[in-house]
Amino acid sequence: MAYSQSNLCLISSGGIDSSVGGNVWKYTSADPIATVVGAGYFTNGVGMRLYDIVWVIDSTLGRMYPTFVSAVRGGHAQQLAVPGQPAGGRSHRHGRPV
Repeated sequence: MAYSQSNLCLISSGGIDSSVGGNVWKYTSADPIATVVGAGYFTNGVGMRLYDIVWVIDSTLGRMYPTFVSAVRGGHAQQLAVPGQPAGGRSHRHGRPV
């Protein structure tokens, strides 16, 4: 599958004056976590800011992963990362579910 803007939901706003982080999002996908945090997966994370928290829900496995926005380009999130893991999912298969 591919990124779908309709599967992204703002859970909590960190304030409109903050230019970095503060928001909490939920993103639901049947894609594995390694795919979701891979480079180029997020093509239009509108409103997402660097270091925003994103809870990724794997609807296939029924798992939830804590991630954060690790790259922004043109005001849109471009990539997520799993805390404690390199960005892009290069060294982990499944991340760490909660």
